[in-house]
Amino acid sequence: MNPPYYVDKDIRRVPMAIFDIILFAAVFAFLVFALVAKIKKITFKYGFFLYLTPLILSLIHLLVCGLNLFLIPLMLGAVFIILLYPARKRWWTFIPVYLLSAVFAASSLALPAMENMQNYASFSYTDSFARLNTYFRDTYPLAAHKEIDFTAKYTEFLPLFQAAEKNGDKKAYYDAICAYIASFHDSHIAAAPAEAFLGLRFTLGEIVSWRDGDFGGDLGFSVLRADDGRALAIAVDENGAAYAAGIRNGTEILMIDGKTPAEAASVIPLVFAPQGGADATNRLLMQYMMLGRCPVGKEAAIAFLADDGSTSQISITALEKDFDSLAETFSTVLRAEPATADELYSFTMLEDSTAYMRIATMMYDDEPAMLERIESDLAALAKSGAANLIIDLRQNGGGEDTFGAALKGFFTDQEDFYLTESELDSETGELTSENTIRVTPNASGFTGKIIILVNTGSASAAEGFAYNMAELPNVSVAGMMGTNGSFGTISDGFVLMPDNFLVLFPRIACVEEDGHVMIDADANGNGGVKPDIKIPISEDAVHALFDEKKDYELDYVLAWLAGTVE
Repeated sequence: MNPPYYVDKDIRRVPMAIFDIILFAAVFAFLVFALVAKIKKITFKYGFFLYLTPLILSLIHLLVCGLNLFLIPLMLGAVFIILLYPARKRWWTFIPVYLLSAVFAASSLALPAMENMQNYASFSYTDSFARLNTYFRDTYPLAAHKEIDFTAKYTEFLPLFQAAEKNGDKKAYYDAICAYIASFHDSHIAAAPAEAFLGLRFTLGEIVSWRDGDFGGDLGFSVLRADDGRALAIAVDENGAAYAAGIRNGTEILMIDGKTPAEAASVIPLVFAPQGGADATNRLLMQYMMLGRCPVGKEAAIAFLADDGSTSQISITALEKDFDSLAETFSTVLRAEPATADELYSFTMLEDSTAYMRIATMMYDDEPAMLERIESDLAALAKSGAANLIIDLRQNGGGEDTFGAALKGFFTDQEDFYLTESELDSETGELTSENTIRVTPNASGFTGKIIILVNTGSASAAEGFAYNMAELPNVSVAGMMGTNGSFGTISDGFVLMPDNFLVLFPRIACVEEDGHVMIDADANGNGGVKPDIKIPISEDAVHALFDEKKDYELDYVLAWLAGTVE
């Protein structure tokens, strides 16, 4: 099946549906008409109703195409055109109303074009998908790295969009978008209600209801995949049926509804998961942790390994439970994100020889002041004679790569390459260099051992920092898992789809000096920064995290530095 492609030679043009074109033409035509009528002093017997025409067309557009956030200013312009009728008698009232109408109307066209936002919101579900697939084909910089066949993608996912369109099913349409973008294995690609990016919450309740419909039920436990492949129960609810049947933290789950945990986990979408990952191993870990969630009222047959070594089987009915409880489980395994701005950076001495530095973001409101603070802490550390520094990047979702390059400068006396930002040339299909970031040496004097703690929540600029730091001879990376595997940069990658779902994706790939893509997961799902100090996921990890409430990974690194673990 050959997809219908719609992209013009100039991909920066904002394509519009025919209904959009008619509405734009009507509003701008009436602006011209109103000005001419004022200058020529033209009057009509039923002129007021004539001035209503753009608003009537706006209402028809709403009925036919639904609300298009990009067109709201244009529709406001149509409202002000009505006010031009009573304002036409005097220039001092006509001019401000006219200017307001013209500015609102023009902004609907100019702003999306200036920000390179593609407006497919007035197209059908299937037509908008074809355009999105085409736009990705011509602009997504990691397509070759991930060996993406866009014709095959169109063929694979089109039936989902056709079914949603046939049934007028908004949720099915959202699920289709999410399934499509999930297939790229890139955490920088996301879909969400457009108004959420404006701080509005019009459809948030609808999204939450979809989430709760799919995952609002709880079986009384979650699952952590051990390094040896076993599925170990975690976050067991002591008041639940699973606990009463003998399931405890660390109990091995053997089967769920006749499927192995691996089989059951592999089909779980991570759309509503508190954390995802581009790297295949990390995605599987997150899918396992979703195994205890399902629709409310669902009965699940669970087989588990009892304490005496025998296999026990029980049937559990999923009870309604706040979705925040799942977020708490993820936070226990991955480390909770900072609750306040004051927690975005911290520096403490854990013992005489080891310091701990937590960097929770790569983007600070006052970056120079933060760099000065870090430089001061490192200078004091060097004077103290401490031997070790642990830099905690867990759940650091990224920020500015220039910040990471400045940080690395504190640990080296050599100028060095950090990364090159590249965009896809749609004509040649090749990546073209846009900007290179280099490390300027600004050594703090600390030359001891550095351990960088990471997990799948370490993404984008954070994993770029870990990757570049790992090149230094005194640096090791530690964690139960590697980093996310999503290092591209979101820049002008915005597409407004029907029902006002905004799709975001990276337009910039970060590459090495030789042009090879850095860090991003490849066609086989391999990506991210892998730890050279692999912290085991086992029963010990489960008990430390969920029974003893310890920071298992940090404790393991301290033990590794002390030489008590390998």
